[in-house]
Amino acid sequence: PDCTKILVAAIDFGSSYSGYAFQFRHEFRSNPLQISTNNWQSAKSGFMSHKTPSVILLDTNKRFHSFGYDAEDKYAQLTRTKNHKEWFYFTGIKMKLMIALDTFIEEDNNKALFKERLRRDAVIKDMEDREYPLLDLMAMAYKYLIEHFLHQLESRTLLKDITPKTDIQWVITVPAIWTDASKQFTREAAIKAGLSEHQIRLAYEPEAAALYCRLLPVDKFVSGGKEKSLVFSTFERGKKFMVLDLGGGTVDISVQETTKEGQMKSIHKVCGGPWGGQAVDEEFRKCIQKIFGGDVLFQFRDSYRSKYLEFLRDFELKKRQAKLASDSKVALRVPAELCDLLEETTKLSLKENLSNSTFKDKIDAVGDKLVFHQDEFNSIFSGAMKNIKGHMKNIFKDKRCQDLTGILLVGGFAESEMVIETLRKTFPTQKFIVPSEAGLSVVKGAVLFGHDPDIICARTCRYTYGTAVAKPFRNGVDPLQKRTIISGEYFCNSRFAKTFTIGDLVNIGDKKSIEMSCDYRDENHQYLRYEPVSWDVLISTKEDPTYSDEDGITKLGEIVIQLPDEETIWPEFFDCTVFMEIAGTEIDVTCTLETGESVQGSFEFLIE
Repeated sequence: PDCTKILVAAIDFGSSYSGYAFQFRHEFRSNPLQISTNNWQSAKSGFMSHKTPSVILLDTNKRFHSFGYDAEDKYAQLTRTKNHKEWFYFTGIKMKLMIALDTFIEEDNNKALFKERLRRDAVIKDMEDREYPLLDLMAMAYKYLIEHFLHQLESRTLLKDITPKTDIQWVITVPAIWTDASKQFTREAAIKAGLSEHQIRLAYEPEAAALYCRLLPVDKFVSGGKEKSLVFSTFERGKKFMVLDLGGGTVDISVQETTKEGQMKSIHKVCGGPWGGQAVDEEFRKCIQKIFGGDVLFQFRDSYRSKYLEFLRDFELKKRQAKLASDSKVALRVPAELCDLLEETTKLSLKENLSNSTFKDKIDAVGDKLVFHQDEFNSIFSGAMKNIKGHMKNIFKDKRCQDLTGILLVGGFAESEMVIETLRKTFPTQKFIVPSEAGLSVVKGAVLFGHDPDIICARTCRYTYGTAVAKPFRNGVDPLQKRTIISGEYFCNSRFAKTFTIGDLVNIGDKKSIEMSCDYRDENHQYLRYEPVSWDVLISTKEDPTYSDEDGITKLGEIVIQLPDEETIWPEFFDCTVFMEIAGTEIDVTCTLETGESVQGSFEFLIE
């Protein structure tokens, strides 16, 4: 896609909250920080924010009804009148795309990289445990945000000189740790929402945040004037810094270096996992379940849905305000209905239940409140923080990452005092900087990326990429069980042909090639001459795998080469060269035939 479009719009469909930002080309040229966002408001509470909750409500006919605060407000109204069971309410949508990734791969190179492959027909469950196609639901979310944005432009009379189909470059943010399958799923959802393929560019969230923050004046950081020199030096040319993108669902960690030309390159393979704010919410739910019991909590959730959601929202506020070193206790109001259900079931009050439990001396019941001792409340954060700190320590072991000028904290979870204080205490020699709008850095940076995608000039390979090929059999080297006969000659049928190597710094636009052969001379293979050619794309955490079936090698997807036209069939035997090119956040593939003809290829990462 060209980056001279009149307008760039970025969508940040987050695990917890979503929003968009936009900027005209002339604004980018005169003042890159002049980026517009939308203010979202809950009609019920009057609460305003730059993002809206990532929740979707479908009506009784499974048709889209509302998104964000509107969906929350309508669902709360339905629960109060006990009419919610026939409606479909979805949360945690984006995190369904995390399931395909095993984020603990560094600990054990011998296990498969993926717990499971992502399917195009993946489903998600609503609050009542009913399934719905994930692709359709994500498309609804994008469609809503796209239409909301266009309506805002129209209401400000900014649409009159714009043709949305051709004049807008759309940028969609994705975690840098996502698999290629998750990125393809996102792209297909956006196309289903009405965007055309050439209008869409994907931006990695931590990179986008860094692009935005490096332009910010010093007074736009929480550390502010106290550490002017730190903010300046972090983004200086030739210097390296870490980006910790702490979102609602995922945590993305990347290390960037600003080049002498002012571009940025990612100098360590990105890492992270599902340790954002929602991991803390999950620990809180487990804690509450231990206090009240699963049956009581389920009954409360089922019978008093609006009170249950209110209870979780109250915790959300406490979570943001919690401090590490505070001696004060954290009080959380417990709905009367939950206390009543507990007494009915156990014949004991909340206070008596707590004094008989493992939470004695850790959590008190005072009136209608649960009062957490500070250590106990801190422990709700400890699982997520342990994973974040562990990955940071691994990065610091890399020689390339030992002279960082600063660590940039962005994302909604970075607004938590507890998180910032824990990291400062764990890494006292590191210098942390936090922008005052940590939650908006990603979407605003994605707009800048849309205007100037070449600003990110190189990334570090996360895996070793390759494919399986048949090569002449080497006696005494290749195992006999891998020997096969092709056209009367001995071949080794599963050699690993490498394109990109794990840990290598790859420049955008770098191409690697593999020589491939297709042999359809066997009469049983003649039918294949009428079909697209495909080869498996394999990945490994080893630098130089020898065979395609070694431990730790996983199929990532397939390269698919279409027939040049409908009249053509493939020759009975032909050689070709397959080129893989790192094209920004995605990989392009082309194929050159013996005739010199170039055929466009594609990747297929999703399972039907």
